[in-house]
Amino acid sequence: MLNIRHKIILKAFILLSLAAVVSIGCANRGGGPQGGPKDEVPPKVLESTPKNGAVNYTKPRVEIVFDEIVVLNNAFDKVVISPPQKQTADVKALGKRVKVAFQDSLLPNTTYTIDFSDAIVDNNEGNKLSGYSFSFSTGDAIDTLMMSGVLIDAVTLNPISNALIGIHSNLSDTAFTTKRFDRISKTNANGRFCIKNIKQGSYRVFALNDLSGDFLFDQAEEAIAFLDTVFTPTVENKIVMDTLWKDSTTIDTVTMRTSVKYFPDTIVMRFFKEKALQQYFIRAERKLPYKVSLVFNAPLDTLPQINPLNFVWSDEVLLQQSLNKDTLTYWIRDSLISSVDTLMFELHYPKTDSIGQMVNVMDTLELPVRRERKVATEVTSDRRKKKNEKPPMVFLDMTVNLSASFDVYRDIQISFSEPTRLFSDTLIVLERQADTLWIPQTFVIEQQDSLGLKFNIAQKWQEGASYRFRIDSAAFVAPLSKLHTKKYSFDFRVKTKEDYATLIVNIDNYTGKEVLQLLDATENVLRTEPAEKSTVYFNYLNPGICYLRLFIDENSDGMWTTGNYKENLQPEPMYYFTKQMEMRAYWDVEETWNYLETPLLEQKPANIRKPVDAKEQKN
Repeated sequence: MLNIRHKIILKAFILLSLAAVVSIGCANRGGGPQGGPKDEVPPKVLESTPKNGAVNYTKPRVEIVFDEIVVLNNAFDKVVISPPQKQTADVKALGKRVKVAFQDSLLPNTTYTIDFSDAIVDNNEGNKLSGYSFSFSTGDAIDTLMMSGVLIDAVTLNPISNALIGIHSNLSDTAFTTKRFDRISKTNANGRFCIKNIKQGSYRVFALNDLSGDFLFDQAEEAIAFLDTVFTPTVENKIVMDTLWKDSTTIDTVTMRTSVKYFPDTIVMRFFKEKALQQYFIRAERKLPYKVSLVFNAPLDTLPQINPLNFVWSDEVLLQQSLNKDTLTYWIRDSLISSVDTLMFELHYPKTDSIGQMVNVMDTLELPVRRERKVATEVTSDRRKKKNEKPPMVFLDMTVNLSASFDVYRDIQISFSEPTRLFSDTLIVLERQADTLWIPQTFVIEQQDSLGLKFNIAQKWQEGASYRFRIDSAAFVAPLSKLHTKKYSFDFRVKTKEDYATLIVNIDNYTGKEVLQLLDATENVLRTEPAEKSTVYFNYLNPGICYLRLFIDENSDGMWTTGNYKENLQPEPMYYFTKQMEMRAYWDVEETWNYLETPLLEQKPANIRKPVDAKEQKN
């Protein structure tokens, strides 16, 4: 009995000891094996059906086997099959296999390329198999020529990613709009592209943000790039000598290898959107009883015609056009019209039809007043409104451009949200401080537009002086809303010339068509100066980092102009100064610039150059 008891105790002790060891091992995981180094090796191809580069293969399917489980990331956007398919091929990953099933019938004597880009990754670590492509031919030979280059935004020179690049052996201008590409590729994150497996011949190359998915330029909203140049792909084989050294003075071996280079390999294309050619009506709105707005997609060459149905249209209407003339706002001065609950009228306007022709169309519109919904707020008992309490006074909206530190070259601008008139300029006071006194300043206030939306006070400021500007109530009144301005007072100091920097740009290759633009770090345009002489001055610049670019104003309209495919017009050339500039107060910075000296792709400073997805391209 004793022996049996000892055995039981011994077994229990052993079990408890093992449990303790396991517990310690679980708590101290860092002390044990860590599973080895992290896997950073991309998937490797083991075999495929057919073999990569096979000829006389006519089956509508391809299968590629890898050494580990793989997945496809964003295959719809990244995997490109050339020639382009009418029906999208089925591309999927199953375990260690990637399968491609063609939905179109394979063409005879044609080389097919499946460019996976970096869509194939391993399942565990996500290591990418970058630049992988697969090809086969339905004929006796594989086409092996290539064309490569880069796509950039026509304005910002940023590389454009995820854009379709295609070539046509049909060299007519209509091929881009009526025929599918012979072969295609897509740009990578750096805007670079390589069109592979091209057969001998001559080609034109195009870029397209293919919104319709038909491989044709057939929508005005699609961004494009094109070149007049006809390219003939070639290949060059060179014998290159490699030398291996035993040490710094002794040659070990000399080997010879063949280097293959494909041309053209430096194609540069500028991506742009055409100016909107289609014309159509977007919406009508009536946010105030006396305000009717008509919004169009593009500027109108002729004003639309309004035929009232339940009111009488009179001359008591003020017309306001937006800056780019695509929005028309009618301010109704006749109270009998503005008091109508719902205005009904026929709108006759030009519209682009399905074949691109401008036709006159008519819409019948009903416009009630769209009032803003009031948000109910809970009022506590101690803040409950009294029965006889008057509603808060509503004043005319007014904006004044003054700031505590005001530019010496700037005028005071007063802006309003609706037609306004100056009731009395005696209710406006401008004073300059001299010691402890405030000295009244004489000034002239001028209305800047026919509606009274903006007024201007031009003044020759005394540098470094302090001023105060006051507008009394009722200085301005709005005839339609019957509102007037609220009292306004603002004290400010005028900067001195010592507060500013000056940039002087000497243009080496001056033609008279250059327009210079000064940019901030986010590429907002701070100042635009046409180059009337070879030396351009940017005066009164605030201290800070800035950048410089210029465009060639080929049509002399003072603005950068986009391209047009039908008219065979390229966008106006844009160039960037190669370095950032630091403006310091009371400093002159002088630069000499030959904008053709540096290759276009090397011009834009790296810290403001960033890839842009083709779908987000704006210009």
